[in-house]
Formats: sequence, structure tokens, C-alpha cells
Amino acid sequence: MTYQEQQLALVAEIPRGVTTDVSPATLTALTAALAEFGVKVDVVRSWSGPQVDTVALRTRKGERLKTLRVALPDIALRLGAPGIRLNTRFVDHLVTVEIPRKLPSNVSLSDVLFADEDNTIPTQHTAVLPWTVGVGATGERIIADLSQAPHLLISGTTGSGKSAALESMIVGLAMTVPPEDLELVLVDPKRVDLTPFADLPHVRGEVVVSAVEAERLFLSLRATMAKRYELFQAAGVSDIAGYRALGNSTRRIVVVIDELADLIMSPQGKEIESSLIALAQMARAAGVHLVCATQRPSAAVLSTQLRSQLPTRLAFAVASATDSRVALDENGAEKLLGRGDGLLKMAGGTAVRLQGVYVPADWLAWLVWNTANTTCKDRVKEPKISFAAPAAPEVVVPATYTMYYPQPTPQELMRKGAMALWLMQRLGLLGWLVPLLL
Repeated sequence: MTYQEQQLALVAEIPRGVTTDVSPATLTALTAALAEFGVKVDVVRSWSGPQVDTVALRTRKGERLKTLRVALPDIALRLGAPGIRLNTRFVDHLVTVEIPRKLPSNVSLSDVLFADEDNTIPTQHTAVLPWTVGVGATGERIIADLSQAPHLLISGTTGSGKSAALESMIVGLAMTVPPEDLELVLVDPKRVDLTPFADLPHVRGEVVVSAVEAERLFLSLRATMAKRYELFQAAGVSDIAGYRALGNSTRRIVVVIDELADLIMSPQGKEIESSLIALAQMARAAGVHLVCATQRPSAAVLSTQLRSQLPTRLAFAVASATDSRVALDENGAEKLLGRGDGLLKMAGGTAVRLQGVYVPADWLAWLVWNTANTTCKDRVKEPKISFAAPAAPEVVVPATYTMYYPQPTPQELMRKGAMALWLMQRLGLLGWLVPLLL
């Protein structure tokens, strides 16, 4: 069995999510609300998703789309669904309305990696670095190629699904790409979400947990990038794909940063930001890809220059429309429902609504353990690289050591006394001090 076949056999054990069809009552209520507010449209078809139901509408002749957009808040009130979203991508002259489900469901890793209900037929894809994103609002599986991203920004507040998206991305890569082809570099200042992956054979270095270590790491990656370009030039190729086609075993590197804000706001923030910008500008051809995540997508954390170098965006629920424009370059993320409800915007594309993959903690630990101790047990383990600062030499003080204070000689005492009397005379203190001594 190949590495991927062994790993997919593990993923097949994970239970699938449960999604039901669109409720007829939802369609009936939507049609009645549209008629009540005078919106002249026809319901064409509907799709059922994990978090929302999507209904395709066709406007009648002479009906303006503005009428539907103005009436949407009132329609949401009638349906009791405040998170209704209008999508105007105009596929086949249709617009779609996304209605939150009463009973949302989670998306399992097996829902994305398998095309059948029995987890026996893998989902077909051509991705070099398969990124298991989730399931779209219309029920389609979304597997993106991280090598074509080529760099990614993930944003979302606490509880929005940002950390779950990072975890599912890492475990999805580990399930589909062998350690000989992929190296994971993990940066986790919070020391919570990425440390469970330390035992994966793909993770060569230790999990970086401080800004000082992160600064050294990014400088090391810049040196690696420069060295690879020298090798490409000597081999007469321009990127890692051409270099690997010649028979070389250079691995692709995916750098995952869990909380970018903690690094940018640290004393080493300027140096870290400059290194990230340099890597994002030049590292794609060298096979180095950045995945930056933050729960504070503000201009203070994400400068314009850094954002422009992270073309692919995955935004979960954020606090305001301003944060949405920073995270996604457009509004919309502030209206998401949380718990994995997200918008994916690939480089040069449009935003697509989806439900992110969620892997429970027990299954996550089980997959990591089996990958490290079963699938890769016969592989030679590489030593972990540490980017911590070297320890300062310890000064050992002998236990019998005592401080020595030299005693002044009589001549020194007489000289010091004469100086004291002269100083008192100069300050006018001697006249009133002598009667006190008598």
C-alpha cells in the first residue's frame, strides 16, 4: 500500500457528518415572504449545505435586483433567520439566497476526502498540496491546492472556526502527502493549537513558541530560500517543480503561524514582518508557502504590504465590516454565523461560502499517533531543530567563598580625619559642632 492509501484507511474510520435535504417548510416560508414584500422572482432550485440552505432565484421581466436587496432584512425577520445572505454571482442568470439551517451539522474530514457514503472511494483531485477546506454552501467538496495559493491568510474571532481550520489543514496534508515530500514548520505563540502535531514525522523542527525563536526561524527560511535558488540556477530550472522533475528530493515547506498578531506586536515585530514579506515575495518558486492566522485582522497587525503578499483569504466570522475588509478585501465576513461558517477567496477569484472541516480532539490525537507510530514507524526520524537562544554560561560560586574587605591603616585613618575637619571648617560647621562635643 502507498502512503496515501494507508492514511486514507485511517481517515475512513472517522464518522461522517449528517446533512438533510432542504425543508419544504423553508421553501414555502421563503416564497410567501417574497410575495408579501412584492419581490417578483421564481424559485428555480435549492441545495442543502451543512450550515445554510441555498435557494436559487430568477427575477421576472422588469424586476430590479435592488427590490430583493432592500426587502432582504424584512424577509429574514419573517423567516426568523437573521443571517440571510444574498449572493449575486449570476450563474445562469440566477441569484442565490443563503438561509441558515435550524439544525446545522459539522463537516468531517472523511466528508471531504471521500466521494461516497461508505468512505471507500477517495475524492479525485490533482492538488500537489491538498488543502481540505470543507464543503460549499451547495454541498460540493472543496479541496484546494496550497501550492497554487501560494500564501494564505486565515482570519476569525474566537469560536469562529479558525483554529479548527488550521488543524484540519495540517492533518489533511499529513494524510495525503508523505514526509519525503513535505516539511511542516509550526509557529504557535499561544502554545495551544499546534503543539499536538509535534510528533508528526512531517514536522522537522520543534514547535516555535516565542517571537525570538520565530525571528531566527524566518531568517533561517530566508537562507534556505536563497540556497535553493542557487541550486535551481545550477540545474538550469526556475522552480521546485522543475528541480524535482530532475530526480531531486527537495521537499516543499509549509509554514503555519497560528497567531500572527502576537508576533507582529512583539519587540521583534518589525524584523518578523520584513522577513515574512521577503518570503512571501520570493518563496513560492522555492517551494515555501506561508499560512498566517489571526483573530485580530486589523491594519495595526496586517500592513498593506503584508496583506498584498497573502493573496488567498479564508475568513470566518469577524467583529466588524472593517475587519472583514482587512481580512477579505470586501464586506461579508461580519455576517457569518460562526462555528466553521466561512468565506474562501482564492487568488484572483471571488468569495465562496463554505463550512470548514472540524476534526474532534480525540480523533486528531488518534490520527497523529497512528501516523507517527504505525505508518511511519520504519522511517528514520530526523533530529528536531531548535531555534531557541543558546543558554548563557552559568557562573559557579564556590561554597567557601567569602568577601574580603581590607582594613584601613592608622595613617589612612589620620588622613581621612584631617580631610573631614578641613571640610567641616570650609562649610562653617566646626564653630557650632565643638561646643556640642564639650
